[in-house]
Amino acid sequence: MENNRKYFIVPIEYAEELDLFTNEQLGELFRALLHYSAYGTDSDSNSFPIKLMYRILKKGIDQNFEKYEEISNKRREAGRKGGIISQQKQNQASESKDKQNQANESNDKQNQANEAKTITNTNTKTNTNNSSSAKLSERVLEDEFQEIWTIYPRKEGRKNALKAYIKARKNGTSKETILNGLNAYIGKIKAEKTDLQYIKHGSSWFAQECWLDDYSLKNSCVSQNGFQSGNPEEYGDISDIMRMLEG
Repeated sequence: MENNRKYFIVPIEYAEELDLFTNEQLGELFRALLHYSAYGTDSDSNSFPIKLMYRILKKGIDQNFEKYEEISNKRREAGRKGGIISQQKQNQASESKDKQNQANESNDKQNQANEAKTITNTNTKTNTNNSSSAKLSERVLEDEFQEIWTIYPRKEGRKNALKAYIKARKNGTSKETILNGLNAYIGKIKAEKTDLQYIKHGSSWFAQECWLDDYSLKNSCVSQNGFQSGNPEEYGDISDIMRMLEG
């Protein structure tokens, strides 16, 4: 067995017993203890007191060395475990960092995918809206115009009237606004019994956005000749017309 002893200890509690030894006996005892501590072998002595004290002190040397070895082993084990734990923590930290990097990379990819999806949806929506506007112009608006044109009292200039209607609708004028204006115009024509020759051509009415005009009967215009819009014959002779203007 390898000897790992580096020193030996002589307890002070045996000082009184050792004072009884001669210098020669102390030297022989010291040499025996030194030899045992260094090589692990015993030295024979013919002196009983030296043999007795040697055995007592030898036992103390063994106990102290065992305690020393136990403490050293515990420290080495603690250091080994500490190194393992430190390495494990370092590995865990590295793994956690790798997982975080992977999570960040996954989030980046997801964000990119979401952005691409948003752009695609936006483009699709834009294309759909553009397509819808085109279809609205080509189909719905013409159907709307045809519905309104059917009731217009003087159907002349349909092509130009259609163009004016589509332009107005695209500029934000609603179908209801145009239709309400036309109904008011027709109501005034009927109330005043306006002759066909005084009714606007369809192309003129739509091009001039006449749905914005005020068609209430109180706002009927008087011409330069003193007639309201309508048939002048309805007002009788010139005396009746003059009385109407003076009144």
